[in-house]
Amino acid sequence: KSIKVLKKFTRDEIERLEKTFGINEGDVLYIEDSSGGGKVTAEYLCEKKIKAIITKNEMSHLAKTVFEEKGIPVIDVDEVEIEVGEDLAIINSEKFEQIYQSKLEVMKKKKIEKLEMLFLEYRNRRSLL
Repeated sequence: KSIKVLKKFTRDEIERLEKTFGINEGDVLYIEDSSGGGKVTAEYLCEKKIKAIITKNEMSHLAKTVFEEKGIPVIDVDEVEIEVGEDLAIINSEKFEQIYQSKLEVMKKKKIEKLEMLFLEYRNRRSLL
């Protein structure tokens, strides 16, 4: 499966990739240097309805949170088999799908746990009144 490559996690690099190849719904993006991206950059990619992000290094907490809230998994490059070219990369689609589904499950569990915690906090506050 081919995926699109972002050299840096910046608005300029995203716009360059859009002009060259386009960023479409369901695309998987590989980000070589994700250290520069923040909340606004992550939200911009989320608007494109991408499927997942594969990253070579650690992403900012704010950007990662945005992706998780939108249901877009952030996958470490070491978790997939990938061959990177200039603007495109190729991944083992079978292994990618396994990791992708696993990440979706983890995100779903986190959401459920968060809801359960909110419910418990609410119940505790009600019982104090």
